Amino acid sequence: MALGLLLPLILRDVVTALSSTPPDSRLLNQGMISLAAVAVAVSATEWLLRPFWNQMARGIVSVKKRILGRAATARGEGGDVIGRIVSDVDFVIWNSAAGFTAMLPSLLMAAASLAAMASLSPAMGLLGASIIPPLAAVTEFYGRRVEQARSVERSYYSQSIHSAERYLNGEAGGLSEFHTSLDRWLAGIMRIIHYDRVFWFSGLAVGASLPLAVLWLGLAELERGSMNVGALAG
Repeated sequence: MALGLLLPLILRDVVTALSSTPPDSRLLNQGMISLAAVAVAVSATEWLLRPFWNQMARGIVSVKKRILGRAATARGEGGDVIGRIVSDVDFVIWNSAAGFTAMLPSLLMAAASLAAMASLSPAMGLLGASIIPPLAAVTEFYGRRVEQARSVERSYYSQSIHSAERYLNGEAGGLSEFHTSLDRWLAGIMRIIHYDRVFWFSGLAVGASLPLAVLWLGLAELERGSMNVGALAG
């Protein structure tokens, strides 16, 4: 939030200070000190995530112990248990945690950036808010489809481990099941790759078009005298 809200305002003050004749040293120094404070604050917040990641690691250990404990009464699920212990638990917990720690700061920074844009120019704030619906639609589509593909990918990844173990133990049919599992795992991972490209292409296309639209609107307001150069730079 500090980056999204304060950085545009600091940049506005710095540009305004440099644009005046002579340069406004007080406003410039205030902007530089604020920028240094934001840098320290943003860097320090990374240490706040350490307890969160430590808890995720402990959670993985706890879940794996429970899975192995239950396997004692469900020997027929041995292959699935092996797959869950080897990869599924780590995959689900680490990726969910990584998604949370990446998404939450991004959402907060986006909200703060919109607030900063609105404070600099209501029209720019409205323009920035206009990209939220298409991005939300793309995100909903991506989350729904990619979770289906991940379910397939994780399932057949576990099954391939079980099939390989059966084949190496000399059981009949293990090799053919292994090949089938790999083919279906490949189909699942290819779907994930496709949806990843759809998501990032759409997001980058919308995100890259916003600065151009903001610049066009800002120049129009600058010509009308309703905005100064510092506000446009911010």
